[in-house]
Amino acid sequence: MTGQHPARTAPDARMGGRGRTAAAVPATLVFLVTLAFQLPFFDRWVNFMDEGHLLQFADMIADGGNLYRDATVYPLPGSFYFLAGLFRIFEPSVILTRWVVTLQFSAFVALCYALVRRLVPPGYAVSLVALLLCYRIWAFPHWHMYSYSTSALLIFLCCAMILLRFFETGRTGLLITAGVIYGVGVAFKQDYGAAALLALSSPMVVFARSRRSEPGVVAVFTGFLGPAAGVGLALGAYFAWRGLLGDLLRFTVFNHFVGMASYEYMSFPGLWPLFEQDPFLRTTIGIASHFPAILVTVDWQTVNESWAFNESFLLDLAIKAFYRLPYLILAFGALRLLSRRQELGSGATRDGYLRELTLWSIGLGLIMLITLNRPQDYVHMAVLYWPILCLVVVYARALRLRYPRIAVIALVALALPATSAANYTYQLAHKLRTVHDTCLDNPRAGVYLTAAQAETIGGLVDRMTESTDPDERILVIPYSPLLNFLADRDGPHRTSYILWPFPEIEDRDLAVIESMERYKTDTVVYDFVYFHDFPRIRDYAPELFSYLVENFEMTEVFSSDEPWPKKYAIAERRPESADGDAINLQVEGVDVFIGSQEHAPYPIEPDRWSEYVTFDLWPLRPVLALRPSLGDRETVLSVPLKIPAGARLVTSIGVKPVLWDKLPPSWVRFAIAVRSSEERKVVFERTIDPSNVVADRRWFPVEVDLGDFAGRTVNLEFSTSTQRERAETVFMGGWGMPRMLSTGDPGRNTDPPPA
Repeated sequence: MTGQHPARTAPDARMGGRGRTAAAVPATLVFLVTLAFQLPFFDRWVNFMDEGHLLQFADMIADGGNLYRDATVYPLPGSFYFLAGLFRIFEPSVILTRWVVTLQFSAFVALCYALVRRLVPPGYAVSLVALLLCYRIWAFPHWHMYSYSTSALLIFLCCAMILLRFFETGRTGLLITAGVIYGVGVAFKQDYGAAALLALSSPMVVFARSRRSEPGVVAVFTGFLGPAAGVGLALGAYFAWRGLLGDLLRFTVFNHFVGMASYEYMSFPGLWPLFEQDPFLRTTIGIASHFPAILVTVDWQTVNESWAFNESFLLDLAIKAFYRLPYLILAFGALRLLSRRQELGSGATRDGYLRELTLWSIGLGLIMLITLNRPQDYVHMAVLYWPILCLVVVYARALRLRYPRIAVIALVALALPATSAANYTYQLAHKLRTVHDTCLDNPRAGVYLTAAQAETIGGLVDRMTESTDPDERILVIPYSPLLNFLADRDGPHRTSYILWPFPEIEDRDLAVIESMERYKTDTVVYDFVYFHDFPRIRDYAPELFSYLVENFEMTEVFSSDEPWPKKYAIAERRPESADGDAINLQVEGVDVFIGSQEHAPYPIEPDRWSEYVTFDLWPLRPVLALRPSLGDRETVLSVPLKIPAGARLVTSIGVKPVLWDKLPPSWVRFAIAVRSSEERKVVFERTIDPSNVVADRRWFPVEVDLGDFAGRTVNLEFSTSTQRERAETVFMGGWGMPRMLSTGDPGRNTDPPPA
């Protein structure tokens, strides 16, 4: 084992300056190799929420704003203020932050190499570098975009490295430095700070209790936590001076627990069924939550059409193993450490034991964090996998020494799968570069998207900047603050950048509405692509949604025909009041039936009308939704009324945005007919196909002249029909609330439609 072969595994812990310089050369080479590895793809793709809010809020701080007063976030402010400092030196842009995270990851891998190199020979340490380069791809989008999570991981790794140096030398200055760095790390991400404290406490206790001389346990913890507390006090004093200490505590401490208690985040997939396909992992939310994000981003078509996905349980087994293997590896590590605890008594093996204990404790702390915290999905698990990979290398070397023949057999057996996995990882990195091949034409971008995304986002941001003044505020909902950053336009309220499913403040909806009125916010950008495990705005922000429907209308849509397209709409304030009166749908004689050219009408019983006709609020319009029928049939809503002189029927037609790109494609036909005792005349008819035709992803205004029927009592028939069974839903047949305008006798209906 490692402790039995110290000369083969590590340089002397008490090496001189020349020895440390020599040891730094390989780590520097690792840094440069890691940097070069990332350069072909580091500027590809973009994230609109997580990456976007860091850039937008840091830009706000750089311009003199204050976090928590001008924008609400759950992490502590370190990552935002660090980035704001860079934005004061360099022009704010996405590409600047990509350089930052690329350098961060290069330093991270170099530190991991240095940490593990003291436990294993060079060949094993190099294999760890290869694993971490693969981890860089599979942990996507972490380590690809600037983040408080990965920044904190780097800081806490630096803290651990300095603490290990303290264990070797006993120099108090190193302990104090480690404490300061730990405090800075907490200021970047507080829950990672809790995990790091749990992780580092074990080696500190073991270090102190296994020595015959000072410092003792209390002295070690005092030397470590005292400086960390000093960082915390300085942070608190700054925000107290700015009058924001209460908000800082509210949003970063109390609201975190409120969110955890009030919203059900994703959990690990169930272990069973184990040797058959898990139906949940074939659902949209199961795929989005538990499949690697890099697959969904650049290679999902290949996965979706593969035998492994459609016929086999192997992918299910791999996903479930991904979540459970860390516990087995950590359990093995605990037994190994217990069996080797006598090494603490020898100067030759003590430092190696403490190093391995520290690495194991970091892995335990991070895995315990995601075990006790939410969300428990692939992205949040993958970023915490790095200490597990380090431990795998250490344990592989130990097992090889103990079972050399078995190790050779295992090496041969794993050679082909490992080569295939490495090759596929390279293919994913290559696709990340080639799929995103079009530069986003924006001075604050500098990154590459797909051609369709670059056109969509570029056109949208241009529209945002051209139609508003620099000091105007734009509401971007529900959670795409990158658009605010790219357009250099603030939002109307601190909680409006990300509309969480649980309000951060009381009466959040009213607060956003009041701010929109105060700042005269006349432009709204609506992002129709939701997180699959989040509810819709109308469900968790009903007052705000109703306000938007009442006061704004969609004027322009930005989308594309690529699979899983970006879908945005610009909405602008509508006139104070709409002309005309809503058609009364509560009068005697209203009927709902299924019509057909070949068969007699099939009446729908009144107690089933709600399956076919609903009154709803859609983005952004009050809607009479009429479920289409399939084939040559049509669903008909018949409304009796007397047509006044000069009458015009005003409405609109459209499909709910959530179904714009639904597959398989299906058209829907809208028609309006006037039926009198003498005849039935179709006065309007139009077919739209938003799945196939991007231009059909919008509302189409409809205005029908009914002057020929003035003075007559007729039945106005609204009907919808469709191509496919999957389109037989009210979401496919949206009529903007029909209204009647007239210039003659005002014998019009004035009763409002049912709510």
